[in-house]
This record gives sequence, C-alpha cells and structure tokens, in this order.
Amino acid sequence: GLAINHANNDYNVIIGQDAGTGGNGGTMSYNVAIGGNALNSTGTATHFYSTVIGYDAGTAINSNDASGTVLVGYQAGAALTNGIGNVAIGYQALDAEDDGDHSTAIGYQSLTAQTGTSGTVQNTAVGFKSGLSINTGAQNTIVGTYAADALTDATANVAVGVDALGASASGSQIVAIGHSAVGGANVTTGANGTVGIGKDALVQLTSGIGNVAVGAYALDAEDDGDYN
Repeated sequence: GLAINHANNDYNVIIGQDAGTGGNGGTMSYNVAIGGNALNSTGTATHFYSTVIGYDAGTAINSNDASGTVLVGYQAGAALTNGIGNVAIGYQALDAEDDGDHSTAIGYQSLTAQTGTSGTVQNTAVGFKSGLSINTGAQNTIVGTYAADALTDATANVAVGVDALGASASGSQIVAIGHSAVGGANVTTGANGTVGIGKDALVQLTSGIGNVAVGAYALDAEDDGDYN
C-alpha cells in the first residue's frame, strides 16, 4: 500500500512486498491484497471489493470495471486489466485474460490460455488443467481433470468428467458427460451438437453428424457415422 495517498482509501488489507501499491490518486477501498505485487497497478483508478491473494496475482488490474474480482494463487489473473466479474483460483488460473468478463476458473492452470475475446466470455472451468487451451472460446462449462483441455475457439460446450471432450479443438454445442466421453479424438465442427453421456461414450467420434449416445461405452467405436 505504499502509494495509497487518497483521503478516501479505507478498509483495505494489504500484506506483502509491493502489494496494493496502486491507489495513487484513486479511491481504493474494501480490497484484500496479499502477496508480492498483488493488486499493484490500480494507479489513479477507483477500485473496490477485490480479493487478490498470491504472488503476482491481479498485478495488471487498472480499472474500476474489475472491482469485485476474486483471484487466489500464483499469477492468478495476472494479465487482467478491466475484465468484469471474474474469479480465478489456482496456480496460473485465468492468467492470460485481460478484458474478458464473467469467467470462473478453479484449478491448476484452469483457463490459463483464455484471451482474445473482449467483453462477455462466460467460461466456467473447474479441475486440474480444465479448459487448458481455450483462447477465444466462450460460454463453455467444463468440470473435471483435463476436461476439454484441447479446446481453443469452441463455444457452448458442456464437458463433465476426467478427460471429457479431451481431444477436440473446435467442436461446439457438444455435451460430453462421463470419463473420456467424446474425448478420444478431435471432433470437427461437422459433429457440432453431439451428445455423449457415459464412460467412453462416443470416445472415437471425429466427424459423425447428429449422434446421441447414452451409457458406458455407448457407440465407443463410432468415428464418422451419422444420426445414431
């Protein structure tokens, strides 16, 4: 809090070398900054209600738009500047995002590559390296270790389970629930809308159109067949 010099900077908790060193001319209140360099770039911006814990966590936040951000972990949300309503918990979780809004990343390197879409993004990823490679993809819901870890620019997917949707880069509107469901091959955009529920359901699917498989190992050998 070294630079805090505004009369209305109140009720902050700041612990760590160079933590919270913004507040130079702006109103900075009701924040928690714990860890070296945490929340240290607010400068003249008004900023409220953020909780930033971890070395280099939230080190680029410079806008009131990012008020209320929650970042916990080494470099969690490290590049975030003015993104709204983001939560990142875990080592390097959401660490590349700058101005995207409404994402939640919980887990080691969860959503670590997400950036490139300004405004509403709305990805939710929970689990070790969940959503690891997503960059411009949006509105994905991902839960599980390595779940959807190859997705890049895909949208509106649901992947729940270890390795669910684990090899697809661009498939969208896919529902994959279960260990490795729709998770063994790169699903092309031609297979958008696929539903696979159960362990290894549609695990080898690549380009098959309009498939729905429910149950353990359901259609686990199918790759390019349609409308099953």
